[in-house]
Amino acid sequence: MTLLLKETIILVSNIIYKVINMFEKRFKSHHDSRNISKKFVEKKEVNNEYYMEKLNCKSDGKSKVLYVHVPYCDKICSFCNLNRKQVNDNLEAYTDYLIEELLEKSKTNYIKDSIFESIYFGGGTPSILKEKQLERILNTIKENYKLHEEYEWNFETTIHNLSDEKIEIFNKYGVNRLSIGIQTFSNSGRKYLNRTYSKEEIISKINKLKESFNGYICADIIYNYKTQNLYEVEEDAKLIKALNFDSVSFYSLMIHEGSKLSFEDKLEENLQKDLLCFQKFYNEFEKDEEWELLELTKFLKKGRDKYKYICLRNNGAETLGIGIGAGGYIKNISHFNISKELGKFYEEKSEHIKYRNLSGLLQFKTYSFEKIKGILSNNNYKVFLECIDKFHKNKMGDFTEKGFTLNEKGVFWGNNISYYISNKIIEAEYGKL
Repeated sequence: MTLLLKETIILVSNIIYKVINMFEKRFKSHHDSRNISKKFVEKKEVNNEYYMEKLNCKSDGKSKVLYVHVPYCDKICSFCNLNRKQVNDNLEAYTDYLIEELLEKSKTNYIKDSIFESIYFGGGTPSILKEKQLERILNTIKENYKLHEEYEWNFETTIHNLSDEKIEIFNKYGVNRLSIGIQTFSNSGRKYLNRTYSKEEIISKINKLKESFNGYICADIIYNYKTQNLYEVEEDAKLIKALNFDSVSFYSLMIHEGSKLSFEDKLEENLQKDLLCFQKFYNEFEKDEEWELLELTKFLKKGRDKYKYICLRNNGAETLGIGIGAGGYIKNISHFNISKELGKFYEEKSEHIKYRNLSGLLQFKTYSFEKIKGILSNNNYKVFLECIDKFHKNKMGDFTEKGFTLNEKGVFWGNNISYYISNKIIEAEYGKL
């Protein structure tokens, strides 16, 4: 550790420990603050037949999202668990399965009446599919699903999976957003995280991609991995800007149980370093007037990428999930596909929907009082305002015309704040567990 880093840690240690009594551990993902209501209100399990009956009802006209999951990679990142499978065949059978699922759902009355504003291919690495497989799947969607005139079509990918032929197919069928898992430009970091290509090769390939792809190019970055220093964090941020990306998602490293790193590194949580890395990355964009924070982990270049998928989902849009590992929510039914043959389906009550929608609205930098008041009872809203006042006194944000806007400290603890508010409202309604 450099002397500068040691001195900086000492300087911010007091800041950390002023809030440590309130939050003993930082929640790094929105998943940590969602679905709290299931601890208090039981969900009713239903079967696939009941779910399909719901899909054969007419659509309610709400915004819709289509999510397609491809749980395969040709290389497993060191921080990822084995829920992402390393591909060992040509995925033709999985392609057939996806097309079969897409066609089956497209024939229901609900989907026939629906217009999809966002399509999201996640994984895994969905761009691992071969060119002909991609074309078959994309054509199936274009031919059988109604898309909004300003739709967003996103693919998660790695740079080494993108051939010229695949880019041509994406352009042909209207894919207009690529989310590229760069994670870091640092050569030592890329080795630690088991990434393909060097920093120099990545930069060259991104510049080439910008010349051939017609849509937005967005980056996923990880900070606070074991070997990282603050210079590397700053360099990652500056290269994202210099390469003229349209947006960036930035996450503190989460080592999943069963991953390679979970066996090799028994890491203790270091809140000081986590905060320092976050501040270094966050401030590089926050001070730049050309960039704006969309939600807790995403900066956008103003006037370009809108990231409709996350905005729609956080604002309560229904999602149809296709593929193994895909989940969604349609017609009060939450669904999750465990395998080709097995899925889990739950009929949700209004309480589940309310708290899921609340958690989505708390992912944004500004909490819209108008939107939140629209989904909470008067008593619930009173508890919400009491929580907000507490965070204001703890200097995590300020009251604005639109509601309550988180500052740097508030964004860092954003998922904890979301969990705290949801939990307080639920406890006021149902009592403590």
